[in-house]
Amino acid sequence: MPAETLGRFADSDSSSDWWQEYIFRFFPAQDELTLPFCFEPSAELDELQHAAVVGPARQQQERLAGAFPELAPEDSHPGPLQYGFASVRSRAFAGSDDRFALVPYLDMANHAAEPSADYVSRPDPDRFVLFARRDLAAGEELTISYGEYANARLMAQYGFVPLGGNPHDRIPELLAGETGADEDAERGGFDLDWVQGALGAGTVFATMQGRDPRAFAALQSLRMRDLGGEVSAKAQRALAQRRAEAVRAELAALPTTLEEDLRALAAPDGLGSRRLAALTYRTERKALLLRGAALLEELAAS
Repeated sequence: MPAETLGRFADSDSSSDWWQEYIFRFFPAQDELTLPFCFEPSAELDELQHAAVVGPARQQQERLAGAFPELAPEDSHPGPLQYGFASVRSRAFAGSDDRFALVPYLDMANHAAEPSADYVSRPDPDRFVLFARRDLAAGEELTISYGEYANARLMAQYGFVPLGGNPHDRIPELLAGETGADEDAERGGFDLDWVQGALGAGTVFATMQGRDPRAFAALQSLRMRDLGGEVSAKAQRALAQRRAEAVRAELAALPTTLEEDLRALAAPDGLGSRRLAALTYRTERKALLLRGAALLEELAAS
């Protein structure tokens, strides 16, 4: 930021003037907000292709519209109330006393899985301290972590997801138990030792080392047994096959394929910020589902 801008902010006559200029200069435009509850309720929201994100977003829209209908017009997305709520929600930092604050300049730092900086809240006096986690080169971007969250939460709270896989993501479809011929295996889930043996120590080690974040997320999504007793390898393979089929069925029911989404993502001109964010979200989700299905099929064929 230019020094003259910082100086003008510091010399401002009132805090309200300071905040008005800060918001005017550094907050996104209304059509750039990509939190799902800022989407148009039908056409744009449906492009996320995930009920676990779409449903809560619609509920949030209804709550805001019910509280202050004059600030949430039906023909504007986001309306003034949605815009203000989203701007603050996506920039709130937890303080030392469990209160939240919007911290100027700190809210401009982007998220990174391995951030170059971190921050801490100090109670006396109330302040946030930003510090480098390592030596930084001149001109290097200052990044922080927004939290080790699954993509559904990152999208709902911040309006984005990491590209190339998120090791903290999860696939609820792989966690759901079933009833069937191998009921004991279904209740207990997979045996960790069997999974490691079926996939091979090399694959498991490489995955746990972070070389394949989608494989890591898929393995972490599997329910592992916490019950006593042994379950046969045959029952484990059958369980893996059923869950792989369930994931494939989920993918087949979606309106577009991963290949179609990737082609659209390669030519994003004209999509707009919200449609581009929805396309990125569903592309990452489908890539994780496919990786999970492949791992399950590998287990089933072991």
